[in-house]
Amino acid sequence: MDIEQMYRIFLTLSKDKNFSKVAEKLHISQPAVSQHIKNLEKLYNVPLFIRSKNISLTPAGETLVTYVEKILSLYDESFLATQEQQTSNNPIKVGTSLTIGTYFLPRIISQCKRYMEDNVIQVKVGRTKEVIGKLLNDEIDVALIVEEVKMNSLIEEPFAEDEIVLILSPDHPWAQDDELGIKELLEANFIIMEIGSHKLAENTLRQLGIEFTPSNSMEIGDTEAMKRTVENGLGVGIVFYSAVKNEVQKGTLKVMRISGHNMLQKFYWVTKPTISANKNVDMFKEIIFSKNTHVTSG
Repeated sequence: MDIEQMYRIFLTLSKDKNFSKVAEKLHISQPAVSQHIKNLEKLYNVPLFIRSKNISLTPAGETLVTYVEKILSLYDESFLATQEQQTSNNPIKVGTSLTIGTYFLPRIISQCKRYMEDNVIQVKVGRTKEVIGKLLNDEIDVALIVEEVKMNSLIEEPFAEDEIVLILSPDHPWAQDDELGIKELLEANFIIMEIGSHKLAENTLRQLGIEFTPSNSMEIGDTEAMKRTVENGLGVGIVFYSAVKNEVQKGTLKVMRISGHNMLQKFYWVTKPTISANKNVDMFKEIIFSKNTHVTSG
């Protein structure tokens, strides 16, 4: 029994006082109108209309009109109130990996400010495992990460890609070329964020028989510190191109590639299937996935 539909038919009939006119207005059959009114009268156990040449309300029907108007008004108001929660006042909680949060997300937020109120995006930066944990615990709405987690309980969509590159000081003897071959790689002292931070690069080097060890690599906990270390000629860094784009343009770092290997890493938009509707999240996603926000390596 659809009580809302019965109420709306009853209220329309109380005003138009014509079954066929109500049927035409509500795009239903006249017998359906009659049946709904009969069902409503059965529900209240009183006649609501006097059915004669001219239809009119009974005293009980007149009383019910007042209550139905209030009920339907509150019903419609409830939908407006809940939809209002999905508008610009509802913040987006975003969890992101360090690279995306530092070098990619700021200009996305800048674009979002053209369409949304300030402070609508709340960002939490952390390791992939930490970010995914927050998503699973409903502490954030969406995770932006640089590798797949491959969990059946999550939806992952690639939204951009960035190139993993090697970097050298422009004064390094190897900087005269654009690629490093196996000979140089076997001799290299690598400067890395941490083992596992650039799995694609690690897998590529492993194919060439190179593993990171204390004798050939040094871990630096901060991308900016790693770039300064490389600038001072202390080794070969492994980073996303977006993290060194400015330094490359200024000439303080030289981008190198592994000969015969192109390391493109996808970035992923990750959500739970049960995420509630949020207009800001939808708008944020549209901006994230737009072509002009893709990270590219020149």
